[in-house]
Formats: sequence, structure tokens, C-alpha cells
Amino acid sequence: MKKLLSLLFLLFLSVSLFFPTFAFPDTRGIKDIRVTSKQGQSLYFYTDYHALVVGVSNYEIWPKLPYAVKDAKEVAAKLKELGFKVRLVIDPTSQEMRTALNEMVYKMGLEVNRGLLFYYAGHGETETLADNTKMGYIIPKDSPLLKKDPIGFAAQAISMREIESISLRIKSKHVLMLFDSCFSGSLFGLVRAVPDDITEKSAFPVRQYITAGREDEQVPDKSMFKRSFLIGLEGDADLTGDGYITGTELGMYLSDKVVNYTQGRQHPQYGKINNPDLDRGDFIFVPKKKYEASLKVTEGAVAAEAGFPSIGTKYTLRIATENRTYTRTFTVVDDGIFENKQVHRRLIEGKDKINLYDKVSKNWVGQIMGGEVVRRAKPHEDLFRFPLYVGKKYESKYVFSEKDRTKNIIRSIEVKSFGKVTVPAGTLEAFKIIVKRKGVETIFWYSPKLKIFVKKWEKHRRKGESTIELIEYSAL
Repeated sequence: MKKLLSLLFLLFLSVSLFFPTFAFPDTRGIKDIRVTSKQGQSLYFYTDYHALVVGVSNYEIWPKLPYAVKDAKEVAAKLKELGFKVRLVIDPTSQEMRTALNEMVYKMGLEVNRGLLFYYAGHGETETLADNTKMGYIIPKDSPLLKKDPIGFAAQAISMREIESISLRIKSKHVLMLFDSCFSGSLFGLVRAVPDDITEKSAFPVRQYITAGREDEQVPDKSMFKRSFLIGLEGDADLTGDGYITGTELGMYLSDKVVNYTQGRQHPQYGKINNPDLDRGDFIFVPKKKYEASLKVTEGAVAAEAGFPSIGTKYTLRIATENRTYTRTFTVVDDGIFENKQVHRRLIEGKDKINLYDKVSKNWVGQIMGGEVVRRAKPHEDLFRFPLYVGKKYESKYVFSEKDRTKNIIRSIEVKSFGKVTVPAGTLEAFKIIVKRKGVETIFWYSPKLKIFVKKWEKHRRKGESTIELIEYSAL
């Protein structure tokens, strides 16, 4: 029987949790994962899928768990079938586990647009602290028992406090963790959600957790949790019938099935992190056949997520109209607040003007000069509606105001292509975006690498043609 892993998630549910690996070959995974919603909207989710699967059977001191490694290998094989790039850790020592954790942070976890999954099968331990709170531990194969050798245990076992520090460094936006062990599940109910249709909101960052049972339950070595998980990934866990499986659907499915199959002896717990910045999205499994079919529809398409240049970035644009040519240099200065919105600020050098960009939509919302608002867009300019991908079309509406002048702007926008464009600053890959409104036609070339447009051509019915090009760019 596996020893229960009892954790007080009130202390640690503000972080994500992952276990990296070593010495096992990766598999080739699928790329550029998109989902088609029930409304027919094509949504970009991930650059790729990665998974870390850990199984510990051959403990040196703790009771051996004959099925843990076997279960881990079966889970890894299933995830490979679904297009995950899988890394597998088998019977790690304490040092190997710590090394693997650091590799997770600085290799797998640096890619923001990635779906990361972690699956753990092995022993856990819980220590009661002086204030009666509880500290959970992951147990490597060479750890001594807490009761018999507490000093050795503290040196070898890996605490949730250590995991907290490591987890905060992971940048990947979607993280789903499954534990074939038992946790204190009381907090999962506070942020538990019901399955819902996939929308743009689903792409927001999220940390999700599923455990095999409650802290007062024993999880058998021959795992019903694992069996149900594998069956669910075949499609049974698609509770909304849209062809995809979300982390929320998977949690609800396992909660129902494992309780039934174990005749009420085991109650899986699931939920999202209790953090407003990391609980809005939902992990998405895209079946491989559906992914391959989507490639035929979006062949050649590339996707880009929203983002800003880093603070300290400086770039110069050359503006050429029919009457004159001049330059403008912009510097990313800091973040701030504008009309109760969090904004990203860029200084126009020599003009005492600052352009403001909404941190949620990543679009321009206004300009201030000498502390006064001189231009604004409500709710925002709505030019780049992220994620961008070839073939995306949308209508943009906003209200532009400058001094005493106000105008309603309506534009049709299409992401036409993705390829190389040459500007004085160099040759870059960029989206070509066609923007049309009454009397004006504009083409933007947006660089997902630099996170700015690097070229703009415009033909205005009254003002004629103009061109803007990037001539210099430097980032700290």
C-alpha cells in the first residue's frame, strides 16, 4: 500500500508543482496546438506538449511499490500517443531528483506557450510542525524514514517548501499535475469548477491538480486511479462532447469513476490553484487525430501569443510621408495605472510623450504628455487581437478621442500571411496583417519575436501614402 501524502495546500497552493527528469530519451511531439470551439472559433493554445512522469518502486528503506514504475511507464506511453514530448524518471535518488527539479525550471519550464503535465507515483510523507500545520514531502528512493532518522530524512526528502521555490520559477502557462497518492483535498473545493465550453478564456494561465484520494484514505499499489486516467484519455473524459478533454473534465471524470470502481474507498480530489492570476484557464488535451486534421485546415499557419518588449528595450522607427521623412525613438520605461487599468508604458524620446498599452489586450489605450491625457482609445485600439495566426479575421471597434474630437472607428482585419520581411534593422519573420476602414487601407508587419510591428504601409484617401520601418532595436 502506498503511504498517504498529506499536504496543507493552504500554505502551498499559491504555486505550481513539477518534477523533471534525467537520462531518458525524449519523443517527438506535436507542434502548434489549436482548438476549434463549439462556436467555430480557432484558438491557439500551445507551441507543444511536454510531460514529466515519475515512478518510484525500488525504495531502499521504505516499503517497495512493485506497480509504481510499471504505472509510470504505461502513463508515459499513453501520453506519447497523444503527441506529448515525454521524459521519464525511474527510481531517482535524492540528488537525482533535485537535479531533475532544476532541469525542469531551466529547460522545460521556460517556454511560456507550453502545456506541461506531471504524473507522480510513489511514497509521500507528512510532518506535523510546531504550529500544528503540516509539511508534505516527496520521497526519493534513498530517503530514510522520518520516525527513525529525522535528520537523514530532512536531508534526503524533498519538502513542499522546496517545491514552492522551484515552482515559482516555471514560466509555462498551463500546468496539470496528477498524483497517484493522497493529499488533504479540502482546498480543492474552494476553487473547483464545472466543465464549460472552451473559449479564449481557456487559454489564460492555470495550475490544476488531481490527486488519487483524500488524506484519510489508503491508495492501493495496484492503481484504479491510473487505469481510469488512461481510459479517460481515450475520450471517455470528454464530458461536454466537443472532442477535447480539459483538466476540469478530467478531474470530474476521475472523481466519479474511481469512487465507483473502488466502491467508495477512494475519493480523488481536483481543482485549480487558489490564485486569481493562475486559475482562469484550463489545460486542454487535443487528441492526435484531431490535431492532424487541424493541420490540413491551417497548413502553413503560425501562431503568436500576446506580449510586450521588456523594460529597457529601445527601438527607432523611420516615418516617411509624401511631405517629409523623420524618426521616432521609443523606450519601454515601466508599468503603471491608467484609468484603473494596468498599462505598459513607452516613452517617445524628445517629445515628453508616453504611449500607454493595456496589459490585458496588449493594445494601445492612450497617450499622455506632461501628465495630461492627449489621446485615448476606448476600450482600447483592438488592432492586434491575440493570439495571432494566419487566416484569422475579426472586426475591430473602438472610440478614438483627441482634445475635443471623438470618432468611432470600425475596421476589418485579416492576418494574411507569415514570412520574412526586410527593414533597415534586418530581416525578420512577421505576420502580414491587412487592416481596412472607410477611406484607409493599412498593412502591418508584426514581429512575434520583437513583439512590435516592424513595418507599416498605409494609403489614406486624403493624406496619400506613408511608410513606417524599424531601423534600430536593442533590448536589455
